[in-house]
Amino acid sequence: MLDEQIIARPTGKAIENGVLFLANIALFFYTDFKKTVSSRKQNSNKAEGAAMYYHHHLETPHILFHHTVSGEATPDFALHCHAEYEIYFYIRGDVSYLVEGQAYPLEPHSMLLLAPGTFHGVRIDSDAPYERYCLHFDAALPAPRTLPLLNSIFQNHIYYRNAERLQLSAFFEAVEACRQLDPPVREEVLSTRAEALTYQLLMLSGDSPGVGSLNSEQEGPLVRRLLSYLNLHLTEDLSLDGLAERFYISKHHLNKIFKRSTSTTVMDYVIHKRVAMARQLIREGLPAAAAAEQSGFHDYSAFYRACRRVTGATPSSFNQPPEMR
Repeated sequence: MLDEQIIARPTGKAIENGVLFLANIALFFYTDFKKTVSSRKQNSNKAEGAAMYYHHHLETPHILFHHTVSGEATPDFALHCHAEYEIYFYIRGDVSYLVEGQAYPLEPHSMLLLAPGTFHGVRIDSDAPYERYCLHFDAALPAPRTLPLLNSIFQNHIYYRNAERLQLSAFFEAVEACRQLDPPVREEVLSTRAEALTYQLLMLSGDSPGVGSLNSEQEGPLVRRLLSYLNLHLTEDLSLDGLAERFYISKHHLNKIFKRSTSTTVMDYVIHKRVAMARQLIREGLPAAAAAEQSGFHDYSAFYRACRRVTGATPSSFNQPPEMR
């Protein structure tokens, strides 16, 4: 299917062959590049107890890829959400990962699929080297006919323990080698590789069920019902007082059990979700004021402050190529 799409591109046979040729060159770089990465890691480990850090990233208008090794514990979850799809491939480390208040049992070479607008984050529990690959892409990358199925995959079974059977390590290392290419060719090769991976995910969904979270029972029916309600009514008027009344619980206790499960407060969760929604609407061409209104912000100044606090950027920057974590 992917080959048919490439042949159908109106770029001319010569350009098409050139792109494929350069894609093969990128794979050729893989062996030497892997040695370079390995050498850097070995050098970083020479000083006992020294923090390890390694970061490479590639960015195009529709894709952000990064390979990172870090080695410093964090006391809290770095929670966030964004308007792009994310494929998170965990290599090693000592971390805890939350997705919409549910903890996932990360094992080496496991994979998480994070849909746009999903509230998620990691806590690094020790100074052991924490290595991961992340690939973000927006809805403009996959073929339109595959989006409904792709969305169902990212919203249902999102965690896979044995993801290495997709040969993700080799795939991501080949993607990383694309940094050697000139920007125009790099963008074409990255897009082709990322699109190919989405087709692999479609095949994976057909024969390998995902693994559920560890603490789905521990978080309790109240928090699950509350999360469902918040996502269904995200753009409506929401307040802690109103939620406490609806769920027959004091707002103090409601916030307490919500934070225990999600590591954030009820209204902070709502604000992060609304900002992610508004950002996507702005990127689709909606004026900032209209995007704020449609996302549940009825005061533009409050929306502006929320954007600065949550993303560190102003609404006017959202229609630029995204900086995704």
